[in-house]
Amino acid sequence: MHLPLLLSTFALARTPVGIEGAPPPAPGDDDLCPPIARRGSLLMSDEEKTLNVHLVPHTHDDTGWLKTVDQYYYGLNETIQKAHVEKILDSVLLALSNNDGKHERTFTYVETKFLYMWYEKLDETRRQALKDLVESKQFTFTNGGWCMHDEAPTHFMGMIDQTTLGHSFLKNEFNVTPSVGWQIDPFGHSSTQGGLLTSGFGFDAIYFGRIHHVDLARRKESAECEGLWGNAIKGEQPVFWGLTGSYSGNYGAPEGFCFDKLCGDAAKYLVGQSEQYLLNRTMALMESIQKQAEETKGRNIMLTMGMDFQYENAGTNFANMDILIDSVDKYTSDGTIDIKDKFGGRFERVKIFYSSPERYTRCKYVDLISAKTHPEHESGSPAPDQKHNPSAWTDSVKVGDFFPYADNEHSYWAGYFSSRQSLKKMERVSSSFLHSARQIEALAKLFPSKISAKTETVSDSWSGSPLFSLDDAVGVAQHHDVATCKQHVAYDYAKSLAMGLQDASLFVSGVFRKLLLVPGSSALQNLRWCPLLNETICDVSQTASGNENQILYIVAYNALGTPRSEAIAIPIDAKDHPFTVEVLDETVTWKAVDSAILPNRNYLQNPVAAPNSIMFTATIPPVGLNIYRIRRSQSKNSLRLTPSVGRKLQQGPTSFDAQSDRVKSNREIKRGDVFSNGIMKVEFDESTGMIKRIKGENSSIEVTQEYGVYNAAAHGGDGFQNAGAYIMRPQPDDQAFHPLPVGNASVALYQSNVVTEVHATIGWVHQITRLVKGKDYIEIEYTVGPIPIEDGIGKEVVSRYTTSIQNTDGKFFTDSNGREFVPRRRNDLGVLGYESGLTLTEPVAQNYFPVNTAIFLEDEKSSFGVLVDRSQAGSSLAEGSLELLIQRRLLYDDARGVGEPLNETTDGITPDPPYGNTERLGEGVIIKGVHRLVIGGGKSGAPIVRSQMDHMFSQPLVFVGSEESAVQFSRSSLSLINHNSLPRNVMIITFNALAGDGSFLIRLGHQYGENEDNIYSNPARVDLQDLFTWSVISSVVEMNLSANQRLDEWEARRYRWSKETQPKNSLEGTVCLLQPLEIRTFVVTI
Repeated sequence: MHLPLLLSTFALARTPVGIEGAPPPAPGDDDLCPPIARRGSLLMSDEEKTLNVHLVPHTHDDTGWLKTVDQYYYGLNETIQKAHVEKILDSVLLALSNNDGKHERTFTYVETKFLYMWYEKLDETRRQALKDLVESKQFTFTNGGWCMHDEAPTHFMGMIDQTTLGHSFLKNEFNVTPSVGWQIDPFGHSSTQGGLLTSGFGFDAIYFGRIHHVDLARRKESAECEGLWGNAIKGEQPVFWGLTGSYSGNYGAPEGFCFDKLCGDAAKYLVGQSEQYLLNRTMALMESIQKQAEETKGRNIMLTMGMDFQYENAGTNFANMDILIDSVDKYTSDGTIDIKDKFGGRFERVKIFYSSPERYTRCKYVDLISAKTHPEHESGSPAPDQKHNPSAWTDSVKVGDFFPYADNEHSYWAGYFSSRQSLKKMERVSSSFLHSARQIEALAKLFPSKISAKTETVSDSWSGSPLFSLDDAVGVAQHHDVATCKQHVAYDYAKSLAMGLQDASLFVSGVFRKLLLVPGSSALQNLRWCPLLNETICDVSQTASGNENQILYIVAYNALGTPRSEAIAIPIDAKDHPFTVEVLDETVTWKAVDSAILPNRNYLQNPVAAPNSIMFTATIPPVGLNIYRIRRSQSKNSLRLTPSVGRKLQQGPTSFDAQSDRVKSNREIKRGDVFSNGIMKVEFDESTGMIKRIKGENSSIEVTQEYGVYNAAAHGGDGFQNAGAYIMRPQPDDQAFHPLPVGNASVALYQSNVVTEVHATIGWVHQITRLVKGKDYIEIEYTVGPIPIEDGIGKEVVSRYTTSIQNTDGKFFTDSNGREFVPRRRNDLGVLGYESGLTLTEPVAQNYFPVNTAIFLEDEKSSFGVLVDRSQAGSSLAEGSLELLIQRRLLYDDARGVGEPLNETTDGITPDPPYGNTERLGEGVIIKGVHRLVIGGGKSGAPIVRSQMDHMFSQPLVFVGSEESAVQFSRSSLSLINHNSLPRNVMIITFNALAGDGSFLIRLGHQYGENEDNIYSNPARVDLQDLFTWSVISSVVEMNLSANQRLDEWEARRYRWSKETQPKNSLEGTVCLLQPLEIRTFVVTI
């Protein structure tokens, strides 16, 4: 996708203000939320004694959950759920346009993906009607992302990309920049979302519905259901946060005041009712308002008038809300309802009106300004109500996150951190591919015409990029219900990602051919990205390797800003033929590289998987590529199959026959054997093939590896909480970890000059431990499944690492969306941030937290970390131990709405009623995943995992093609930044060609936190000109994180909730300075 060029001067919607003074009323605010001024020594009681009630009509439209995106949009398959987004938007547009003149109706919309689908089909008349409503602030956009992303299993790259996609559309079509975050449905909230992303996206506030039930009860009692949330970046402003749904744990209307047809019998309509009925309902509303006002500070409260897929008949909703507003005005003005008595003197008037989250945020800011401006208690004024005084917000800024989340004492929503592991991996691969493909698109635009004719790839259309379908699919895949959707919806997410990847990979292969081949060449027409390399499947390489006349060509691309070397495995079908692997060097000459042929034991049981792989170490320049080839050779030094010895190996068509002559070896693992890759030394248990001891350059630790299960809670009768897609819960009377028996373990060893592999099979879990030459990590590749369920018990499958590290205080660390590390503590009853009365009701699930990229523990002598290739749940349940939930298979639903057990099978599922009974077909799925293990000296956990985090996310792109004759290349390698390496602690988060000519969106991220490393935690300096070595920069404009407004303009008009701030580092020409964990965004024009 190409973002519109956003370099024009943005209209200032708000005046720059600080905590010392209040802003003037913004357009449309009238006098509803003026700052409280002074009259002599007294505060003006009219404003101080007025409670403002903001009615915020909204709908929450999931981009997939019980139905697919298309099913929701078009209103299909209503046997599952009555939901029709197209009709909702049609109806709202009509209801707002038919305003009666007395009530200025408003509506808030969030999911830009659906808005885009709808807007594309509107005629010009209706488009203009919508734009008029947007201009008048009746139709407002909150959050504005492509979807409402999750905050637990999402990576910051996907979160930024999907928000940028949505914000770009809104800016391009409506000239709108959303100013409020709206995360009402996600199940827990991350510190990265509350800090970096909220303010980074240009939001003054963020609102959400769900927090831990104990936290919620305590906050309601202490009037702290709203407040300020701090940032991990030093000196950054906090943001305002608040709960929705009248603090009920959701985001709907006050109980009894849903006016939507989806509420059924619970809908108590006001239209056509008697005066007495209206009075009774108004009094009931006043009870709810009084209770809500008691549970927060200030003189403004918000009523969120909407729920999932509501407003399909918006006229009815608004007609009833119109009457509600009129009734409150009437009965409070004429004294029928005595407000002063109702509120105990705290308020004397109530104003109720249509509003928006943006307007509500402004009013809360004015509350704070007024409280801070007049803090003293003067003679003659009433004693201040400290419990409800907004000035307390600045004294109790929230730090950290809102995990764990539980809606009752036995329902911890930790299972979804690991639900649908295959789909989580596919999303991560797709996001990484998009990251690389954008750079390649920019490469085609930037590469100088004197070397290669300019490759036109950029369309001026907003969605004209060949990468748009992938951008779209990855954006939707950040949605908070991806891991907890119905099975057919999961298939639809995967299908969309696959189609996007196909489109993007065809585009990238075309760019590679144009940039790398000599002019006029028609070679490598079959150059393709192989999406199933992790399953040892690549049609191009398998077919070519079986033909002695075919030469394989590999293009390996590195999206990181530093050079890298990575082991790459290419599947081959040839069995007894020697091969040579070569790299095209700087003299355009082929040079042999170390490589090895390794057997594929086919643990995934895929009948089309190759029997072998050629593995070699690819060295790739920063933001660039190298070219390799694989060919048959008659040389005595050419590659042959790596020998192995096996012990108790399984026999059969899906296992490797280690007793045949071609793999026979007199070498097997013996007690005390140590295997080394030149940096790491590893000792294995000779009977199980599991790691026993790891020694690095500066440390050594004992390690015990285990795979095991927690038996899932299920079928305990009425009111019993099952484990399910959302909830992790071992059986109440059996919270023990059950290791898989190792008595039938099989072990095999493969050694070469590239890699040493130790294969181990324990029941239905297979593990390959890899020691790649010259690497400071150990790679664990695990294959799990089918998980047996013949005993009728669902299972949570865990990989546990028990080390000699003495974290006696129970402390361990998990990352927040791939950014800052959050300290955790085992059995921490103060996890909510205060003495809350929390008890240990679920000793396993209560200790699990989301792990997006890494988890580690450390003591004074050693550190141990595990990096993951997709999001998982992780914990430390014993001293020196880390464990990760690597797969789930459950047989019962957990009653949180999805209505299906999380039981993924090979052949899918029968249709939903009335056409089927949703039976699972086939065997349980088999999944494959990767952990990287790292060790270091004392208190070095963060830097040792940070050294690998970007590498794990951004794997090299590998494209494979073949020809019968030698291919002529115009160059041996290519680097977007001309081989200039960026600082090791800096990542190029985005390098994206913008619509138009000569402009690019650049995001740079500092990848280390403050005080994590003596070297890499220091500020990093980058000259943007180093990214454009082929051109000269003519201008640089710094933007906010989603690139929809200039940063200086956002900083000038943002709400400053706290005095404690530091000025932003300005550019020095084209040189920028990055503080720890800071991400800076620029539009660069050449």
